[in-house]
Amino acid sequence: MYRVRHRRWKIAQFAERWWWKRYISKKDPADYRQWKQTYWLNVLQKIGCKKEDFQGRIADIGCGPNGMFQLFEKSHAITLIDPLLDVYTLFDTFNIPSKSQLFSMQIEDFENKIDHEFVFCFNAINHMRDMPRALQKMVNILSENGTLILSCDVHNWSLFYEIFRIIPGDVLHPHQIIKKEMTSLLTRHGLTIKECQLLNKKAIFSEYVWVCTKSTSFGQRI
Repeated sequence: MYRVRHRRWKIAQFAERWWWKRYISKKDPADYRQWKQTYWLNVLQKIGCKKEDFQGRIADIGCGPNGMFQLFEKSHAITLIDPLLDVYTLFDTFNIPSKSQLFSMQIEDFENKIDHEFVFCFNAINHMRDMPRALQKMVNILSENGTLILSCDVHNWSLFYEIFRIIPGDVLHPHQIIKKEMTSLLTRHGLTIKECQLLNKKAIFSEYVWVCTKSTSFGQRI
């Protein structure tokens, strides 16, 4: 469960590349960056945080062209991991802090042992090839008592959940998941959930964000 056939994941990645190229090419870089900064500040407000709370090394997994990373100053040490970085760097909207390290790859294949006080993963976990392995890699790079903030689109209705698992009607998301499954996946990987907030509610899916901490007694695996 939570692992997809390689062919289905490759199709999803191809569709993702096509989607981003069309989407970003129509945006004014300055307007888009400002809109995303406002969006991320609102997300932090919903979970009772502000950007000044994040002192220390940060990782942004599946960062996209304007992920949470863009809120932080050039002095921040930030790790960006996303298999589509080569697509995002084509656009003027991709504005990164100068001390960032970029890894154009799947988090499942990441072997660097750098510890991070904070790991962000927004609306990306259900795009990944192997969700348990991806999540374990995030836990591995999270320092003891570090914080993982992760969001995911989950199904509102069990009927659509079962249909979409059989018929790939949602080609950009190779994984279909419900809220209690995502919660269970997080806790099984040694994370303590501090809070879970609804970010966006739509007809079929809702996006929730989980704020988690890493248990000091949870050993590294994989």
